[in-house]
Amino acid sequence: MTEERGHDSTLWTYQLRASAGGTTVTESYQVRWIPWWMHAVDAVTFRRRQLLRHMAKTLVQLKAAAEAAPAG
Repeated sequence: MTEERGHDSTLWTYQLRASAGGTTVTESYQVRWIPWWMHAVDAVTFRRRQLLRHMAKTLVQLKAAAEAAPAG
């Protein structure tokens, strides 16, 4: 959970599911509270698109780290 001005702001979650090839990881977020002006900034700066792009990068890095880790 991130915090903004004393409020719980954004909840980040990771869901791990067993799959035939190993584990499928899904990253998501839910905005719980942000100041009114941040909605305008997010729209102008395409913040959601940036977040999704960075989430994909995080998942690629997580996959590489998990595959590089010794078994067990």
